[in-house]
Parts: sequence; structure tokens; C-alpha cells
Amino acid sequence: MRSHTKITIALLCTLHFILNNMSAAIAAQETSVSKILGDGVIEALTYWRADGNTFLVAVSSHVKTLEDAKLSGRKLVIYKRQNSGFLKSFEYDAALDHFVGMFPLGDVSNTLATIWTGGSAYHLRVFSLSTGKISLALESGSHNFPEFADLDNDGKEEILISEGAFVIDARDGKVLSRPEKTDVYKWDGETYVLTKTVPWKSRFCVK
Repeated sequence: MRSHTKITIALLCTLHFILNNMSAAIAAQETSVSKILGDGVIEALTYWRADGNTFLVAVSSHVKTLEDAKLSGRKLVIYKRQNSGFLKSFEYDAALDHFVGMFPLGDVSNTLATIWTGGSAYHLRVFSLSTGKISLALESGSHNFPEFADLDNDGKEEILISEGAFVIDARDGKVLSRPEKTDVYKWDGETYVLTKTVPWKSRFCVK
């Protein structure tokens, strides 16, 4: 009986030691808002609440050297609120894209839309939180700004990406051409999937 008691005490001590070390390791990785603000040049900050968690999303710019040329690159980092600080959960390198904006797709949503520009196109990147993991749920580019609309009235907005571009006569402002078609993406619970491609003029029609 005494042998079993000694083994139990030894196991509890070992478990306590492991848990203390894990807590110390997590605490060592935590950061603060002031440290985040000192990481490069911060261009935007926002809170993202999803699945009962609070995340801090930061977009910053950094100098990158490519073929001896110094260019301004950008990255997006998502920190999870942890105890008294924040723990880095995800990082995305946006290369040389310029940041436009970001917003959750809902008041409390597990999807976060971010919009960038590069060259002559808008770049849409949607990040999602699923089973505790953050990942890229959709990446698309177009000359047109992405559109969001709940086409099927299920409470979750579809994402509309239109191909082609508006061409306007600089002399009289007349529209010479419009986008031709629109890809409609729908959330399937884990990611956004292309459900249909429709003519641009009928993109908001429900069928």
C-alpha cells in the first residue's frame, strides 16, 4: 500500500512539474500590445472575436531586399488573447501588396476578410478559425472590389468576385464596358467554395 502511495505521489509531482514548465513556456512566448506596436510599422489593428476567443490582428510593413532593391513588404499576424497578454497564432506574408482593409464577416464570426491591392488588381484573402486552427479559406484577385451578399438568406454572406473591368471614356464619362461574369463563393463550414459563375448583371439574382 505504501508503495502505491509513493508511486502516486511521484506521478503527481511529475505532472505538477510538467504543467509548471508548460505554463512558463507559454508565458515566455506571450507578448503585449506595446511590443506588437513596435514590430515594424503598424498599418492597421483590429480585434476579431470568434468561437469564444479574442484575437488581435495586426498588419505591418517591413523593408524587403529583392535583387539589391529595397521594397516595402507587408505581413499580417494574428495574436490570441492569452492570460494577461497575446500569443502569436498565425502569420501571413502578403509580399509587396498594399493593405486596404479588414473586417470580420459578421458580429461574431469565424471568418475574417482582408483586402489588398497589387499591380492593378484587388486581392481578397479570407482567413477562418476552425477547430482552433486559423487558415486561409479563400484567396482571389480581380480588377473589381469584392462584393458580399446573403443571396440564399441563410445568415452567411456569399462572396462575389467579378471578372472584367469598367472602362470609362475620359472625355464624356461614358461607360464603354462592364464586368462580364461573377464567381459566387459560399461558406461550407470550413472554407469558401465556388458554387456558380453567373453573368455580372444577374449576380444578385437568386435561383
